[in-house]
Amino acid sequence: MTLPVLISNYKKSIVETRLKRVYSVLSNAMLFAVKDNGASKDWPNSSSKEFTEKYLLPYLPGSTIVSESMLADMYVYSSDGTQITLNGGYSSGLKLKTGELIRVVNGFNTASSSGLVQIGFILSQNKSDIYYFGKEYFTYYYDINKDTLMLYNGYSCKSNKDTLIQRCGAYGHDSACVALIVCNGWKVPKDYPIRF
Repeated sequence: MTLPVLISNYKKSIVETRLKRVYSVLSNAMLFAVKDNGASKDWPNSSSKEFTEKYLLPYLPGSTIVSESMLADMYVYSSDGTQITLNGGYSSGLKLKTGELIRVVNGFNTASSSGLVQIGFILSQNKSDIYYFGKEYFTYYYDINKDTLMLYNGYSCKSNKDTLIQRCGAYGHDSACVALIVCNGWKVPKDYPIRF
């Protein structure tokens, strides 16, 4: 194997490991939050900061709050060049003790038509604070009505793979990237559309 291939494989293995870890850590945190606070459909509406401080931080020891102003200096790019700042939607979040940065988007609203809370995350911060959908930035969803963390929204392992490949990395479709990886046994597939 050439050095570039080894480096690419190493980067993929980091993504795979951290995707699983974030899912496990967040799932457990939300289970404890429900145990202590009752079904999430009965929780009061709250801002991203309030939600993070009450329902995540107490169950993620060693984590620290990340302010909206800090997220304002971080940018995520899609495959078509669309750029967003991570404080869009008045987001705030926290940094896990293992380094991943969690972002709760738009707070918690039980009246949301989707019944979902979007939780985006950066797998590893860098000095430039520039990230890419499907490479360093991914999204899970918390289902308010089922008290469960979903790996991806709107897709399944039976979805048309060509659609997932087309959408992976595009703005608003970062859960397509998660679907491609999870449906491949938590491994980045060979035809993954984003290069590492």
